[in-house]
Amino acid sequence: MTSSAIGILFEDGILYGCQASRTLLGRFRHQQVSQPIGQAGLDQAVLELLAQFTGLSTDTPVAAGLPTGETYFATRPTATSAGSVSPRVLLRESLRSAAVRLDRLEIDVLHWQPERRSVASIIAAPSSRIDSIRQAIESAGYSLQQIEPMATALCTAAARVDTKDRGNQTITRVILSRERILAVICKGFTPVHWHEMDLPPGDEASGIVSVVRAAITGASTCGLNEAPERIVLHGRKELRPLIDMQWLHSQLPVELRWLDEPAADAPGMVRALADNLLAGEPGQFDLARIHRAATPLWDLIPWREVVGYAAVAAILFLSLQFRHNDQTAQRTALLATSPVALDSHADVRARQTELQAQAANLSKFLDNRVHWAPHLRTIVNQLPPHTQLTEIRGSAALRNQKKSSRSMPATLVLRGTCSLDDEGNVPASLDRFVEQLRAQPALAEAFPHIELSDVRRTRQQQTGIDGAEFSVVMLASKKAKER
Repeated sequence: MTSSAIGILFEDGILYGCQASRTLLGRFRHQQVSQPIGQAGLDQAVLELLAQFTGLSTDTPVAAGLPTGETYFATRPTATSAGSVSPRVLLRESLRSAAVRLDRLEIDVLHWQPERRSVASIIAAPSSRIDSIRQAIESAGYSLQQIEPMATALCTAAARVDTKDRGNQTITRVILSRERILAVICKGFTPVHWHEMDLPPGDEASGIVSVVRAAITGASTCGLNEAPERIVLHGRKELRPLIDMQWLHSQLPVELRWLDEPAADAPGMVRALADNLLAGEPGQFDLARIHRAATPLWDLIPWREVVGYAAVAAILFLSLQFRHNDQTAQRTALLATSPVALDSHADVRARQTELQAQAANLSKFLDNRVHWAPHLRTIVNQLPPHTQLTEIRGSAALRNQKKSSRSMPATLVLRGTCSLDDEGNVPASLDRFVEQLRAQPALAEAFPHIELSDVRRTRQQQTGIDGAEFSVVMLASKKAKER
């Protein structure tokens, strides 16, 4: 991953350059310069332009950009076997003219499939122009990475700054400058068709509508079946308060957004070139592709990433090794301090007998235990109004088959309070409450004996209200009560 990159825009008679550097916080820092092309020629102008940058080395990659008007671009549907067709044949079919001297053009073709249909995007520029740019940068001793039209560079930069771009939508990107306006129909980072025109001063809204409609009309022959889902404007943020956005929405009935970057002026274009290269997202078209030597396999290996991953793997291995050693030491210490294993056969038999007795007692308890929850739920549901339970006490002894006659039966005692009736007597609802409990089958089966006892009048000291306290005693056996 490079820490610096250079973008150069080769305008007619002047060069614009931008150096993008990566800071420690991951942000990009920019330095922009310009250099007129004098009588000394393009080579000398490029050398003087690069000399204006500070802290620049010959290892810094350079991306060159051509004005959009100096290139030819078209996207056309192709057959499945079109991948074997030469770029010059595709360009001639696109131009539909046999008079064009294809040997004087540098051509680059991208075969891709934006939808179900395969298409070929063709870009071409004069060979003399490409050769002069390539030789000027190479004579200065720098590494030329690519030469692309500014429309593709701006499209890549716009897709990178658009955080809502999901990459699968057809979008119309309108990139503004003070004098020109560029509309690009694209799928993610890849342009499908573009249209450029002059921006009418004072009537920018009409210019936006015109260029969008022209771009959509031209894209209808490019093999796309779906219309653009939204329009994104880039640059010229000072125009926002001056344009009638309501009228613009009425003329372009799709989602419309406006972002500050990138701009279609010279500083914005060279910044897009440098940022794309530094971010590792250069354009997909390169007019100097055929002149570039094959990259050695050694250079394709990301050595920094490999070293970083190896270091992380080594740290993880050492951490796991230390943890394994600690676990081994702890296990050894536990084995050293553990009691001696029982070697006597008699001790083992005694322990087995003890465990069997515990298991038998636990089994008896589980078989004879009283399930209190259903009984308590029944009691609460039958509780009369203005009656509260203040205490619930239940007991059940573990039954022993040898001493079953001596064990106490299961007992459930309820204590509560209630309000007196209108005549000041203990309410008759208590007797009905006991009768209702006796009528419950599950409760009557578990506790055959249910009686109301300890009924007495009370008076609260704080409020002075008279009431009554009572107890309901439930026994699992009537014989226990008789004894």
